[in-house]
Amino acid sequence: MGDQEEASPAKFKQIITRLALGLMRQDEAIQKGVSVLATKPDEQFQGGWDDLTNFCHILSVALPRHLPELVVWLHQPIETWGGFEELALQADISGRLLSYGVPSEQCMALSREMHLASDPERELQDVPFKEILSYCKHNYTKDPRLIDQYREARLFLVTNPYLPYGAIPITSNSYWDSEIRKWLRQCYEPLPRSCYQQINGQSKIALCPRCGWPLEWPSKKVRLARCYSDLCGQLVSTLHYPTQWLEASIDAMRTTRGIQSSVVAPEVPLLQLKERIEQAFGFPCELWPEIDNFDLLVTRDRERLAIDMKDHFWVRKLAEEATAFPLTPAWDQAFYVFPEHRRQPGYLRTFSSLWKQPPKTQALFVNDFLRYLREYESDGGEFHA
Repeated sequence: MGDQEEASPAKFKQIITRLALGLMRQDEAIQKGVSVLATKPDEQFQGGWDDLTNFCHILSVALPRHLPELVVWLHQPIETWGGFEELALQADISGRLLSYGVPSEQCMALSREMHLASDPERELQDVPFKEILSYCKHNYTKDPRLIDQYREARLFLVTNPYLPYGAIPITSNSYWDSEIRKWLRQCYEPLPRSCYQQINGQSKIALCPRCGWPLEWPSKKVRLARCYSDLCGQLVSTLHYPTQWLEASIDAMRTTRGIQSSVVAPEVPLLQLKERIEQAFGFPCELWPEIDNFDLLVTRDRERLAIDMKDHFWVRKLAEEATAFPLTPAWDQAFYVFPEHRRQPGYLRTFSSLWKQPPKTQALFVNDFLRYLREYESDGGEFHA
């Protein structure tokens, strides 16, 4: 990755957000009576400081030499930080992170969505796709093409968790809106060294058979592969013994762990469901018909089915967050559909007991939904609620 890409506005915003998150977590700890030592700051704050230091080196900017000097920076408006004025403008970030020693309003705004997150690192890495979503959602009325751009960007990530020749397919493609191209590029990172294995004297990599992410090999002594989550290890018995190895260029990239976890892997069963519906029934299927809407619109004659795939471990939290489907585009029946690997004793029962079920809406596992479609065919095209 070149210095110009490293010093992007997107990366700068991620660093500032990480600092804000760390400050909020430290303040929360202090409010609970927990001492925060200057020699052992919050891990997110320390990570943000380390990233900022690296950023300063890239831009040849004088960096904060110690914690008191960094605190002085945090009390100053970000747009006045020497050497960062243009980046702050491009990233649309302004204001100070600290005010009289406590998190400022700007700091709270930046960290609000993730300071209570169970996995803040993943939330931070997910920022680029959230920026794509926000940009398309707020501008598609002025430029309707952004609906297609959002859909294509999402599909690009899901089908390309590994870029063998780096970001060329993104940076050289004139199709992408410049703003989407910028954030899409930030969804990827260079392959870490832990992805490489020596096979017959050559450096090789292997992709996860389930989600397509380049596997990691954390230990040189014990040959055990690791994917973005242990879920792949549970579902792929041969994960540690790849049958196909690939040569990787020095420019090869992969989606960040946060993007793989939040955007890519959960959509793998969705694309499989779409393919099964099209092949078995011939029903037209439209992926992500609107921005930030349900996942799939299936059409059969005059009937339209809205489908939202939910791949969550915490079923109680899922039930609390499951709301009524948007009415646009129009549909006749709506379905929350769960992947088969979530079919555990009590999963659907727990969801149904806590879910406030809206009219004309059901919750089914994938195979049960496909059975539902077969019954539709055998009943002469009549859907039953």
